Amino acid sequence: MIDRSIFITEEEAQGEYGERLVNSFFEKNKFIVESNPDKYGTWDTRITENIEDALPQTIQIKTCTRFVTKRSFRFHIGYTGKAFETIKSCDHLICVIRNPPT
Repeated sequence: MIDRSIFITEEEAQGEYGERLVNSFFEKNKFIVESNPDKYGTWDTRITENIEDALPQTIQIKTCTRFVTKRSFRFHIGYTGKAFETIKSCDHLICVIRNPPT
């Protein structure tokens, strides 16, 4: 029997790519970066400036593919609308826009 839990969808791979990219950016800029261990949590990353008394900021990262014909993008908010609620609950929203595969 094949363990299907080891496979990830294209959307999950795209999301992980965006999170790695954003986390790398903040780490290079001397922020303390913490990824959310809960895959479906209300935030993706928490960053804290490397100064005394700095408050952590939560970030929701959305990665999407640019539409070629309209030079635009969109978020898929899911069937329950939970993604929209998580966006509203975070301190920052960062959009990672990828070019479509050729």
